Amino acid sequence: MNRDMYDIKHVLRYSLLVMAVLLCQACTGTDPQDITEERTTTIYLQLPQPDAGTRMSPSYETDLGKLEKKIYTLRVILLSQAGTNKSTTINRLFTNVKSGELLAIENVPVGVAQLYVIANEASIGQDYSNIANLQKQVKDVNNSRKVLITDTYNQYFPIRGSELLAAEKKKGLPMSWMNKNLTVSENMTIDVALERCVSKVLMQIQNDFSESIQIKEVSFGAFFGNSFYLFREGALDVPDQTYKGQVYDKSVDYPIAPNESEVLICYFYPSFAWPSDLVVSPYTIGFKTQYGYYPKMAFLNSDGKPYNSIPRNKQININVTLSGATHVNIDFNVVEWTNEEITVPDFE
Repeated sequence: MNRDMYDIKHVLRYSLLVMAVLLCQACTGTDPQDITEERTTTIYLQLPQPDAGTRMSPSYETDLGKLEKKIYTLRVILLSQAGTNKSTTINRLFTNVKSGELLAIENVPVGVAQLYVIANEASIGQDYSNIANLQKQVKDVNNSRKVLITDTYNQYFPIRGSELLAAEKKKGLPMSWMNKNLTVSENMTIDVALERCVSKVLMQIQNDFSESIQIKEVSFGAFFGNSFYLFREGALDVPDQTYKGQVYDKSVDYPIAPNESEVLICYFYPSFAWPSDLVVSPYTIGFKTQYGYYPKMAFLNSDGKPYNSIPRNKQININVTLSGATHVNIDFNVVEWTNEEITVPDFE
């Protein structure tokens, strides 16, 4: 009988201990799984493979083509909501990164996270070594939080290709990619689909005169903005802003021999400068030579309608033929940003 009483007391004591533990967990809101040590892992970021080689010989275009895809710096920011403290920030900067490289990020908590990758941040005047610098740029836009970059006086873009090549300190072009809904698992590899944050104009000017011409001025309409969202969400995703025109009348004065052509390349922030057809489209281009002015003409798409926007990471090919007094023909199209040869069509 005494033995039985002992066993009953022992069971009751154990039961009370278990209940006390459960009550403590209930009071603190701690999940039993969170009592275990936080699991971390190493993840691997696969950067885009280098572009296939082109058949073009070394030139202004090919030199720029190499610079356009060059990654001088790569910043990786990971915000984790996994683990015991529910808040882990990883902020790493890589230099001299090559296309196609596999980068390892250590000590990443397993579970839900957000991943942000930024290439060549200095090209837009940024330094995110202190994560607070990026957090100050976050804005609430249509129920989404976006990083807004504002280049008030267009200090960084637009920029001509020749200026980009001539810069003493090469900074490249800004690129970015993000995954807001990442679930980190053990030793996972993530494809980082970097895309350029800017757009590109590639203009080829053909001289159909019987003698050389001097391009003294190239003028674009008011579609150059001064801000953009660092990470794209949606096909266009351009902030509201004021647009201005751009006139290149300095260091543009170069000769084009008869039946020859020259190339002008320019980079600028993505734009949505013509939201309404109640006004004239600002997507225009004009020229000045020693023979006079060539009035501004609208960029027209394949069905003859003006464009109303230029997305990021797109290349605008403009094939121009100058002939006769103030007579100009323009062929315009928006294509994927590739290092392809541009064929100048014949115009009568």
